[in-house]
Amino acid sequence: MKINSIKSAVESRIKEKSSLFIGKAFPIKSQIEIEQIFQQLKVEFSDANHICFAWKLHPNFEKYSDDGEPNGSAGVRLLNAINHFQLQNTLLVSIRYFGGIKLGVGFLGKTYYQNGIETLQFCEIVEEIEFGKLIINYNYEQSKTVHHFLEKFKAKIIQNEYLNNPIIHALIAIEVIHQFESELKLALNNNINIISDKSTFFQSKT
Repeated sequence: MKINSIKSAVESRIKEKSSLFIGKAFPIKSQIEIEQIFQQLKVEFSDANHICFAWKLHPNFEKYSDDGEPNGSAGVRLLNAINHFQLQNTLLVSIRYFGGIKLGVGFLGKTYYQNGIETLQFCEIVEEIEFGKLIINYNYEQSKTVHHFLEKFKAKIIQNEYLNNPIIHALIAIEVIHQFESELKLALNNNINIISDKSTFFQSKT
């Protein structure tokens, strides 16, 4: 499973009839992360008239808000911008400072869409693949073999523990995770403890 997301947060700005629109895009992994971003935005832009947004999380979780703008003029337009680039795990925000001149619903919707599109055009789009997490508990004399297979399958080591025995927490691409377990157990005559926590993560290959 592969998806497209954005590498890092970006910002762009446009002005229409004295109204300022500040577009912001963020890579996201969870709704908790989205809430944290919004807490920061509400403090930073506490004087803004509207903070409209859309987000899309893999596999099919999405949400958008007009934040007081006319229904259908903002949030869904930002979601359309995300879909235009076929992105997932992406949050798109448009912050408006009203300049005193009404744009009309139709033109307002086009402006939010334009702000979303231009913001995402500044983003570096990256391909992410699905990883599973394994916890590998082994003996010190098995270290060379364990690290050989971790390197062979391009695993991402996220944590090392050294208790009675060494323990490695690693992310391995879902498409090869079962092969990794089979080959490692075969090489060590099944004398190793490998635990999967069943959760999956999307990350770039590098």
